[in-house]
Amino acid sequence: MWCRSWRSAGLAMGLVARLALQENGGNLTTFGSVSKVGVYRPLQAFTVRRFKSIASAEAMDLLKSGWKYLDVRRAEEGEAYGVPCVPSGSSYHLVTSHVLGPRGMVFDSEAWLEDVQQKIPDKEAKIVIGCAAGVRSKAAARVLEAAGYLNVQELDDGFNGWAARNRSCRSGLHATKPLTEDLKLLDAEPFHF
Repeated sequence: MWCRSWRSAGLAMGLVARLALQENGGNLTTFGSVSKVGVYRPLQAFTVRRFKSIASAEAMDLLKSGWKYLDVRRAEEGEAYGVPCVPSGSSYHLVTSHVLGPRGMVFDSEAWLEDVQQKIPDKEAKIVIGCAAGVRSKAAARVLEAAGYLNVQELDDGFNGWAARNRSCRSGLHATKPLTEDLKLLDAEPFHF
């Protein structure tokens, strides 16, 4: 029974997408909806994905060529598990995407995007975006692309994959001062290994 209803829902969504493509002259970027308070807000559910998910080895090569690393984890995660060391010529930025809410993780994409735009205002900046396991970073990469950022790559295996493959990182467990202080410094200037 549930298969039939899910299949029907999928077919209906495909039909809606085709109709929207016809109405927009073949350019499908966003749909819109009215929020609970009656304000029109575009949805990014059907945005065509352009970013590429990459492994940590490829991410390191991009960072060596000057790409920026955007970490969307919470500062506490960096303190507990470490942060990636970025090569000379690259930079590290921490902008937390998902925060703990009353019913689990919450992603306020508009507020997050404002924070990112303050730290990385250039929409042509080359950005590798990562989280712990590659889930939150995919959602954040979609938001960046929808906002017009052109060069976004997403770390598919996240920091966990980065560290498991012995990529260089700074551990918060062995630091002489709390890593949250280091994270503030890292955001101000590049951290090099």
